[in-house]
Amino acid sequence: MLSNDACYSVKVDSAQNVVFAGGTVSTNLPNATGWQSVYNGGSADGFVAKISTDAQTFLAASYIGTANYDQAFFVEVDRNNRIFLVGQSIGGSFPVQNSLYSNPGSSQYIIKLSSDLSTSLNSTVFGNGNSGINISPSAFLVDVCGNVYVSGWGANLLQSIPLSGMPVTSDALISTPPNGFDFYLFVIDRLFDTIVYGSYIGGNQASEHVDGGTSRFDRNGIVYQSVCGGCQGYSDFATTPNAWSSQNLSSNCNNLIFKFDFQLTPEASFNISDTAICIGETITLTNNSPNLDSYYWILPNGDTSTVFEPTLTFPSPGVYMVKLIIQDSICNLSDTSEVQVFVEPEIILTTSNDTALCSVQNFEIWANANGGADYFVWSTNINFTDTLNNFPLDSAIFVSSLGLATYYILAGNENCSKIDSVQVAIVDQSLSLVDQIPYCLGDPFPVVTVMNQTPQVTFTHTWTPTTIISGSNTGTSVTINAPSAQYLYLESVSTLGCIVYDSILIDVHYIDPLTVSITVDPNDTVPQGAFVTLTGNPAGMISYLWLPAGDVTSPNTRITQTQVNDYKEITLIVSDGVCSVSKSQKLYNYEFICDEPYVYVPNAFSPNADGENDILYVRSVVVSEVLFRVFNRWGEMVFETTDMSKGWDGTFRKKLMDPDVYDYYYRAVCVDGQEKIQKGNVTLLR
Repeated sequence: MLSNDACYSVKVDSAQNVVFAGGTVSTNLPNATGWQSVYNGGSADGFVAKISTDAQTFLAASYIGTANYDQAFFVEVDRNNRIFLVGQSIGGSFPVQNSLYSNPGSSQYIIKLSSDLSTSLNSTVFGNGNSGINISPSAFLVDVCGNVYVSGWGANLLQSIPLSGMPVTSDALISTPPNGFDFYLFVIDRLFDTIVYGSYIGGNQASEHVDGGTSRFDRNGIVYQSVCGGCQGYSDFATTPNAWSSQNLSSNCNNLIFKFDFQLTPEASFNISDTAICIGETITLTNNSPNLDSYYWILPNGDTSTVFEPTLTFPSPGVYMVKLIIQDSICNLSDTSEVQVFVEPEIILTTSNDTALCSVQNFEIWANANGGADYFVWSTNINFTDTLNNFPLDSAIFVSSLGLATYYILAGNENCSKIDSVQVAIVDQSLSLVDQIPYCLGDPFPVVTVMNQTPQVTFTHTWTPTTIISGSNTGTSVTINAPSAQYLYLESVSTLGCIVYDSILIDVHYIDPLTVSITVDPNDTVPQGAFVTLTGNPAGMISYLWLPAGDVTSPNTRITQTQVNDYKEITLIVSDGVCSVSKSQKLYNYEFICDEPYVYVPNAFSPNADGENDILYVRSVVVSEVLFRVFNRWGEMVFETTDMSKGWDGTFRKKLMDPDVYDYYYRAVCVDGQEKIQKGNVTLLR
């Protein structure tokens, strides 16, 4: 070409064509039919070219740059022969195309071109947004998945401004620049959509750089770099355990080697919920592989599966291999992982038979695992919260429980276990009757049933006396027709010949309806608003219930009261706890006035002890309150009362008064609240 040119990087595509890149100030790039066909200006342009396998023909070439200073430092070719470049473009104006990710204004670029160099498929810029150069690229890679990797270093020989502000990711090894004279690692995804990884790497004191070392990437995303480090005699670059040397043994710079694995290529990985199981158990395959195009399981029962996480059972005991093959069409990768599973045979557990005994005794029960168990646990419950045997080897125990008892046995080894149970029934504790059956004569006949707590034992039942049994006197239930209280007897014979006796009281009750009555005081017809007292008969019942309960003062006592404002009917239910009998009482009322003839005082009386008209009363059935006074002709009060049941017997100061005319006064309040005041005279006769 006409002027200065430099070639920095060379690769070979799948057809063995040679692809190389660099920088130029020439304007006559041969066969410049690519993306940029003419020189862009400025102090230099980057370029990329492809020549034939025999190096005789320029197949295509393209300038790479802007009107400022540009360089193309590294070239890469992916498996589809697309061309990738990384370089510098001062001024931050390199075009961004088909890329969701960029650091606008930055002066490092990445571009992907078509195989014939004619089309820019994707391009972006990365850095801290400064129009000046941030790093000098030292390694470049497109991995098997199409992700793009850049390694470079900043400051020191390039510029005096410390490296800072570069994009980093949350999983960065070092997220802030150690001292600004450091290495920087950057990865962008295959679609130029997002940053996959960004991190600084370096020490806090020395200035790491490349001026005599070398850098390499492999296509699985690992960078190997040999660089200058520890300058000025420092040993501040972090080393790994068992490093060849953790110290800089030079007084100045020394060779520093690091390997960085981005761990971005897919790897098959899975684990099994349990790798040693018992036959019949189901295991879950947990797939730890990344989300890829396909998963292919080779399973030990001869099946295959493409499910992400299948479940698995095994047909027979043995040693099995489970294999996972993963495939990624983008990365064109496959990987395989295998896990071995040991399947133990099932424990064959036999136990003593379920047993029924006539009476309580020590009885041995046992279990046998035929050599397949390392331990035995006997317990009274299936959760095995207690232990009845000498753990772990005793497989037999003695029991003496009452009634029906279930004993659980757990036999097992490291991987398998089996649970079984033995029932022991004590026959004379098996049957039960309630203590008594209360029965009211005249109600439907009661049925008596015997409860068998050991259903595995069969009994033949005979009930006596037959005179109180309606129908058959055999079977688990009989119908009773007893005229009075008496015992019913049961004889039960088991299939073992055990005999069990029991009895039950048929408690027969009866209340004669003719004895149930209601006494009304004063009577069943009273003035409107008056209270009557109701007494239930007979006495001595367990309960009394007056209905409607809201119409009486006390609905659950033998004696109660009710107010009669209108016609009503009150019902009494008496009970002895088993039988109940009811009786109803009708109550009536009549209208009245709080005056004569419903309230009056006689005009004469004769206190001569003949039993007739001896006492002077205020007579009324409608008065609830009274004040009654009697005066002699001189106005002296000779008698006073507020009690309707008390009257004047004709005496004053214990002396019988002379026949004469006497004055009286009363104030009466009737049951409906009316009030009457009356004055009059009465003649005392002899």
